[in-house]
Amino acid sequence: SWRYLQGTICVTIRLMPKTKVSDLFFYKHRYLIGFVLFGLVFASILCMAQLVTGGLSNGEMTSAVLSNQLADNPFSKSIVNFPFRILQWASVSIFGLTVWSIKLPAIILAALSGIAVIFLLKRWSKLPVVLPAAILILTSSQFLFSSQDGSPSILYILLPVLILLFGHIAGSKKELNLSALLVAAALLAVSLYTPLLIYFVTAIILVCLIHPRTRLVISTAKRWYLYLALAVFTVCIVPLVVACVNDPSAVQLILTNGATDINLLQGIKQFVTTLFFSSAQSNSAVLVPVYGLPLTALVIIGFIYGLGQRHRTKYYMILGWLIISVTVMAFDPSVTALVFAPLALLLTKGLAIVIQKWYDLFPSNPYARVAGLAPISFLIVAICSTSVLHFMFGYHYAPQVTKYYNNDITLIRENLASGTVVMANGDPEYEFYKLLEKSKDVTVVNKLPTTPPERLITIGKQKIAASSKSKFKLERIVTSGRLENANRLYIYE
Repeated sequence: SWRYLQGTICVTIRLMPKTKVSDLFFYKHRYLIGFVLFGLVFASILCMAQLVTGGLSNGEMTSAVLSNQLADNPFSKSIVNFPFRILQWASVSIFGLTVWSIKLPAIILAALSGIAVIFLLKRWSKLPVVLPAAILILTSSQFLFSSQDGSPSILYILLPVLILLFGHIAGSKKELNLSALLVAAALLAVSLYTPLLIYFVTAIILVCLIHPRTRLVISTAKRWYLYLALAVFTVCIVPLVVACVNDPSAVQLILTNGATDINLLQGIKQFVTTLFFSSAQSNSAVLVPVYGLPLTALVIIGFIYGLGQRHRTKYYMILGWLIISVTVMAFDPSVTALVFAPLALLLTKGLAIVIQKWYDLFPSNPYARVAGLAPISFLIVAICSTSVLHFMFGYHYAPQVTKYYNNDITLIRENLASGTVVMANGDPEYEFYKLLEKSKDVTVVNKLPTTPPERLITIGKQKIAASSKSKFKLERIVTSGRLENANRLYIYE
C-alpha cells in the first residue's frame, strides 16, 4: 500500500501543470507593487520631513515676505522664483501664517519632483535599476532638505529634472514631438525666473546646437515647430523682462543670486566641501555633508563611466552641466541643489554598473544571481537609512544648523488673544510677523507702544525704558527646548 501511495503521488505530480516563476502574480507585477510601496513610504517621509527642523529659518521667513510682495507688485524683483512665490502666497493666504503653510509649496513641488525623477530614470536607464536608484536619490539629505525648505530651493531640483524629461521625450525619435517640445520651451523660460538657472538654460541650448545628434534632429525638424516653440518661450519670459526693466536689481538676483563679493576658487572649494565633506564648517542652515560617502562613491563610478561615454548626448549634457554648475557655485556655494539632477543621473549609472558587475560574477547560475539580491538589497537599505537618519538627527540636534531655526511663529499663535500687540525687532522679523495681521486680530509693531495694550508679546528680550516699566507687567516667559536663546517670548499684561 505504501508503494501504491508513492506511485499515485508521483503520477499526480507529473500530471500537474508546471508553474513558472514568471506566471506568479507577485513576479508579474513586481515593479508596480514596488513603486506603489515606495510611493506610500515616500509620501510618509515627505510629511515627516516637515517636523524635523521644528521651525523656520531666516531664509524661509524672507521667502514668505517676498511671496506676499508678489501679489502687491508682481513686476518687480519679487517675481524672481515666481512658481514658488505664487504657491507660497496662495498657501499663506488660505491657511494663515504657520510653519505648515510656508512649507506646503515645497511639499507639493517635492512630490512632483519625485514623480518626475522616476519618469526621467525610466527613460535614461533600465527598469530594474530605476526603483533602487529612485530610493537612493529621493531619500538623500539634499532632497529631503529641499522638500521641507520654505524657500525656493526645490525649484533647483524640479525644473532641471522636468526640462531633461520633456527634452528627452521631444528629441528621442527622428521627428520632434511637438507637445513635449512646447512644454520644454515653456519650462526653459520659467527656469529663467530662478537665480542661476540661466546658466543651465544656456548650457542646454548650447548642447542642442553643438552635439551632432541633436543638431541633426533640429535641422530636419519642421520649421513651424521651432517657430512655435520660440513663440512659447518668448511669451513666458515677457513678465520677467518687464520686471527687470522696472526693477534692475532683479537682473543681479537672476545672474548672481544677489552675490557681490565673488571669489571663484574659494566658492568652488566651499561648494565641493559642502557637498561631500563633513569637516566643512556650516555657515548656513544647510547640514554638511549634503551627500554621504556611499552616494558619493556611486556618483564617482557613474562619472568615470560618463567620461568614457561623453560622445553620447546625455553624458555630453551631464558633464557640461556639471562643469558650468561648479563654476556658477562661486556666486552662492550654498545652492547645492543646482547639481542634484546630474548627480542623480550619475548615481543611477553607478548603481547600474555595480549591479551588473555583481551579476557578471554568476553568468550561468540562476540561484547565485537570485541570492545576489540579498547583499544588493542590504546595501540600498543601509544607504537610504543612513541618509534619512543623517537628515533627521542632523537637522534636529546638530548645533551648527539648529541655531538657524526657531519656532516663534508657533509659540506666538498659541499665546494669541484678541487685541494682542506683537513687538518684533529688525528685519526680516518685523515684515514677516506683519503677515499675521491679515488672518488674526493682532497688531505687529517694531517699537514699544506708548499706550499699554491688554497683552503685549515681545519676540526675544526687548529693551523697555525705565519710565515705561511700571506700565508693563511681565506675566510669563515662553521658552523653547534650545540650549541657547531659549527665552523666545516675553508676555506682558
